[in-house]
Amino acid sequence: MKSRKKAFDPFWPLLKEGLTRTQADVRESTANAILDLVKLLDPASFKPSLISVVGGLIRALGDKWASKVKSATINCASEIVAKSGVMCKAFVPQLQTVFCKSLLDVELKTRKQAAAAISNLSKIQPKSDQLVNEILKVINKEDSQAFLETSVYAIRQVLINGGGKKLKVETCDTLIETLQNLDGGTQVKHVCAACLGVLGATTAHAGVKDALSKEAGMVGLSDELERSCNMSMLSSILKTDGNREDVLNEMMFLVKSMSTSLDQMVFATRTVGYLMNHAMLGEITCDYEGFFDLIYNRVDSSPEPKRDIWNGITWSLYNNFPVASEVDVTKINVKAMQFICDKAASMSGGKVEKSNMVTKAADEVVLACVSQFSLKFVLRNCQDFEMVDQVIWSRLKKSNAVTSSVLSTVPVLYSNIDTTAYAV
Repeated sequence: MKSRKKAFDPFWPLLKEGLTRTQADVRESTANAILDLVKLLDPASFKPSLISVVGGLIRALGDKWASKVKSATINCASEIVAKSGVMCKAFVPQLQTVFCKSLLDVELKTRKQAAAAISNLSKIQPKSDQLVNEILKVINKEDSQAFLETSVYAIRQVLINGGGKKLKVETCDTLIETLQNLDGGTQVKHVCAACLGVLGATTAHAGVKDALSKEAGMVGLSDELERSCNMSMLSSILKTDGNREDVLNEMMFLVKSMSTSLDQMVFATRTVGYLMNHAMLGEITCDYEGFFDLIYNRVDSSPEPKRDIWNGITWSLYNNFPVASEVDVTKINVKAMQFICDKAASMSGGKVEKSNMVTKAADEVVLACVSQFSLKFVLRNCQDFEMVDQVIWSRLKKSNAVTSSVLSTVPVLYSNIDTTAYAV
């Protein structure tokens, strides 16, 4: 049935009726049922029913319903866009309107679903300027911090999914001015600065890229918050592009300054993970090894930031290689793996690290490599690093990752380390 042509057709009359019912629970269940079928079926087998289904969902989203109904319907439409791709191109204007309006929903879950739907839609929307400008209209309508954060995140996703390089310079200028002047608390400011970082990393305009390479330019901030926003922007650029040596040098300059507080250093500790996220898949021009040493030494007297560094590296491993049984070891940058395993083994344990919390976080890096790449692969490639072998056969010898010979088929969902973005 999964690949059978018109496999969706037998179910559609009943589901179509469900979308027109007045009971909220019926509409919610109907949207979830459509979602399950879309996930089950191949895009080709769903194609004959595509126009009817998407049209029905758009009409359903035009009605006023409880947030749970709207959330389920948006999630369903988003999955169809993600799976069917350009086959939904004819519906882009209508979907754009309903998704953007849903950014103003009172429930956070619905707003997050809308942002995720916009993220999927941006991949097939050739006119990124229109999409960004429509979200900016939503931002100008609302001043609630929670609403603003979700809307800015939606713009960030548009930029990441190819919209950044397609934006006209006029749209870039409007976006920059809006984000730099947006009212809100510390979190909104950090989110805006991170969005500016993604724009600076993805834009095709040299002038925009240069303007967003050192300072976020946020308006009306204290010196402390201004520095935090600059760090947020630089961190976001490096998360998006691991080859921006100019940005890394600027962050290193700020890190070396003793006026940079530990609260601001959190953006630097995360950046270690972001650079490793790039490095694990291949060589990058940014010196991730030197940056690791600089940051670790800078926070050496504070256990929490050191733990955060190791957590960021663990995140990078699971983010790149979530399912152990599906890992292609030829795509692993062995040099980067050797570096992090050696550092984790040699910089943890009772003799060199007083904090058990830090040692546990460092051990998780080695265990992540063992569990996702296999014990044999790690031992073979780290045979010249004595401490790696020693840690595996002492502290970690009873862990499941070491004792099990079977690679997991279940994806590992590691905690999101970026507080300026929602978990994907």
